Parts: sequence; structure tokens; C-alpha cells
Amino acid sequence: MLQKTTTAKEENEKAKELELIKLAVGAAKIAGEGTITKDTLNSELRNNFNDNGITVEEIQDGWSYKSYKIDKDGKVGKLLPDEYQQVEYIESSGTQWINTKRNPSNYTGMKMIVSHITTEFADINFTGARIRGGNRFAFCIYQYEYICYGYGEFYSNNISKIDMEYKNVLALNYKNNRLMLCNTSNYQLNNTNLGINYPIYLFTQNSSTDINTGIGMKVYNFEITEESNIVRSFIPCYSTTTVTDVDGIERPKGTIGMYDTVEGKFYTNQGTGTFGYETEDGTYVEPTNN
Repeated sequence: MLQKTTTAKEENEKAKELELIKLAVGAAKIAGEGTITKDTLNSELRNNFNDNGITVEEIQDGWSYKSYKIDKDGKVGKLLPDEYQQVEYIESSGTQWINTKRNPSNYTGMKMIVSHITTEFADINFTGARIRGGNRFAFCIYQYEYICYGYGEFYSNNISKIDMEYKNVLALNYKNNRLMLCNTSNYQLNNTNLGINYPIYLFTQNSSTDINTGIGMKVYNFEITEESNIVRSFIPCYSTTTVTDVDGIERPKGTIGMYDTVEGKFYTNQGTGTFGYETEDGTYVEPTNN
């Protein structure tokens, strides 16, 4: 009976949440005279939820807020299919990683929200692909610096250990031949030939014949663009039933990974151990190494 009461309460809260989102979307559409913008949507959601910190994430053909997708025409629906449960982030201990199955080009961009939790700084890699001794396309940390690489060049920003406690937005935009780091720094590149025929890895760096050192980190979302078109939009989640992943492998209930909302495919751990995660209500599951 207690379980039924708890479930009913949670369902009621979700219904109220969805109703407030729909009201905010309707108000944003009216404010824009039929057109919804990110700014008006943020404003209406902040009013309805009495939270000035609300910011929707841009996704293909719309925006996401919590576990919902908001289309540009105002339609509100679930961000993920019923077979998956979205979580706040998934966490690697350093031995888990994901193959995005996308090779970088001269028009590729990446954006991620990440917190790194490794206690000692070293040559550690968030994501990327590289040719050994040659070009690389990556985010990493090396001796107290954030570094983003492209076309054989790099740009860096000094960091301190306190930065490890916060979520950081990292972005590379290659369409304009620029590197952007933490949404604050831009670097104009000179080279225009990337030439990496290996897929981008997440939670580590693909080094053509092996992987570089992984990193203990939390990823809240990860996006890959091609000429400004979103080609991968990864949402952290776990499976709520038996599912088939992007490689055609059957995965059991409770498998942790990233769901790509663009192609509708589930990407799972290619390393050892298991990812950890945290839900919106604060439930925490620790990653394992083996």
C-alpha cells in the first residue's frame, strides 16, 4: 500500500510538471506571435516553476527540458522512449568509454557538459580522435590546462583544482575554423586539413590503434554537429527492460549508457566495468572498474 501511495504521488507530480511545461510552451508561442524562441521559452518556464536558473538545451528540431522534448511547433513529448530512463549524468571511473561511430571532419563540432573528478592532473582525455604523432580532434587536460585540439593545433586555458567541482561547458566549432573553450575563449586556426579517419570516443580518446588514458568524469550531455546539423545528441540513461544497442547486441534491464535522440540508438560501454549514474532525485550508483 505504501509503495502504491508513493507511485501515485510521483505520477501526480509528473503530471503537474508536464502541465506546467505545456502552459509555458503555449505562453512562449503567444509571446512570439506563433514562433517559439529559446529566450521566450526559458522565460515562461522560469515563471511557471519559479526558478530563474532554468535553461533549455537545444536539440534537433527543438529543445529539451528535464525528460521532455519541446518541438519548435510547440509539441511536448518524452525525450526518450519508454525503454529508457533518463538520469542526471553517467560517470566513468576511467575504464569505461563509448564509441560514437562518427569520424571528425573539417566541419565537425562537439559540445559537452562535463565534470571531471580525477584527483590528480595528468594527460587525461574527455573525448576525441587522433592520429599518433599527427592531428587530433579532442578535449583533454594536461598539467593544469584545459586543451582542445584541432588540425594539429591547440588552444588551452589554465585551470585550478577547484574547477573539478563544477560542471563545465566545452565546445569546439570547426565550421568557422575556430576552437571555443568553456564558452569564453576563441582561437583562430590556420591549418584547414584534419584528415582523421577514426571515430570519436567519449570518456577517452581514440588513438587509431588503441585508446588513451581515460578519465574519471561525469557527462551530463554530449553533442556532435556536422556543418551545424546535429548528428549525435547523447542523453545519459539506463534501460528499463531488455534492449538492443547500436551494435545489435541484446542488453539486459539496467544497462547504463547514452541514448542518441537523432538516430534513436543506444550506445553502451566499450571498456571494462560499468558506468555509474545519478538520478534527478539524488539516487547515486557508483561506477565499477571490473
